[in-house]
Amino acid sequence: MDSDGKTVRAKSFGDTARKYYDSIQKDQVYRLSRFRTAIANQRFNKGVTSQYEITLEESSAVEPVNDVSTVNAIGHIPTESLLNIDALRNLNLPPAQQTDASGRQRTEQVPVDTMGIVLSVKEAVDFTSRSGNTMRRRDLTIVDDSLLTIDVTLFAAAADQYTTQQLDAHPVLFFRGARLSDFNGRSLSVGFGGEVALNPQLPQAQRLRQWYETKGHEATFTALSGAGVRASSSRPVTFLGDLRDDLLMMKLRQSESGTEYASVRGYVSLPRIDNDKKPWYEACNNPALQSSERPCRKKVNGTPGSYHCDSCNVSFPECKYLYIANVSVSDGTGQKYVSVFNEDAEVLFGCPASEIAGLLAADMKDRVDAMLTEQNYKLCEMRLRFKAEMAAQGEDRVRATAMNLTVVDPASDAKAILAKMEPLDYQIMSW
Repeated sequence: MDSDGKTVRAKSFGDTARKYYDSIQKDQVYRLSRFRTAIANQRFNKGVTSQYEITLEESSAVEPVNDVSTVNAIGHIPTESLLNIDALRNLNLPPAQQTDASGRQRTEQVPVDTMGIVLSVKEAVDFTSRSGNTMRRRDLTIVDDSLLTIDVTLFAAAADQYTTQQLDAHPVLFFRGARLSDFNGRSLSVGFGGEVALNPQLPQAQRLRQWYETKGHEATFTALSGAGVRASSSRPVTFLGDLRDDLLMMKLRQSESGTEYASVRGYVSLPRIDNDKKPWYEACNNPALQSSERPCRKKVNGTPGSYHCDSCNVSFPECKYLYIANVSVSDGTGQKYVSVFNEDAEVLFGCPASEIAGLLAADMKDRVDAMLTEQNYKLCEMRLRFKAEMAAQGEDRVRATAMNLTVVDPASDAKAILAKMEPLDYQIMSW
């Protein structure tokens, strides 16, 4: 990083890498010369402002600069690049071309610089990545004076950079090159290429600390992660009345992938729950896979105290309860039944399926009904995936599945609409 806060990635290989491994230290200032530059591979250039990268070679020179005031990696970050959490909420994420393994539409992650007060923190834990490697992660939540919170996941060395005791004291955390995504609403992640600083010597950090100590610690916050707020989506919203099954079936038969997508907004009506109609199933609870990013979710056989997963060939005393619900979504133009799976269903029901299952087992049906009444008819925004499936009598029908479901906050949504209207320069006319 230079004195203007601009960053570029430098790399070296073989003997050159071994030559500089011990001599180049973090947070020290160096003058580089006789290096090679090239356009960077953006796949490995996350969190860096420059589109180029530096390659150090045997003839390159890396000379230490004793005047460390020349560059201050934290203090000289341009003000315009430092975003508060409210700005993160409305930042557009470009859509990706592909979906993930569960069929969810992906968006590109965007590198951002931000900071906040640590509101809550969890212990750092090991987990198994999709590639089968064991890695470290730590989850925490930050807040700022916009009265919004956002979840942050620290990976690898960043997870253990500071102790739980340090983070539990509600310090100011600064993040450079954090990756903003729409996973679980809106969330941040910091890993390779990102940096974390505790209580940085920045005027913004001092003002944030003063706000939290005087009145912020007593304030009520809105969460951007989990069942939090989503501002107006970057995708156009389709009216449900335009998603007729006959038109969808025609598109599906012409589609090479056999899949169609649409973003919708509507009020969600939850199904009735009793001992005969449960919107969940008993799933595998294999202890060996619970810390994995891809735990087994197969349906199990058995009764309380003795369950067996045929897929894992493992038995265990307790199962997991995972939602698989059919809900009604409606707007002013139409209505459609939609399948909702566990993570998105937890947003609708307001709790894990195990909590409702426990209430039914304890013969507390009235409590369940009260919970459903409280959670019913939420205004939600979601991505619908349509596929054709075989129905009774051998006829095809269209099946709709909800993904990326979030609850719309009317106040924040109105602000987003007003912000879009401002450039139009409307004039009020008096008659």
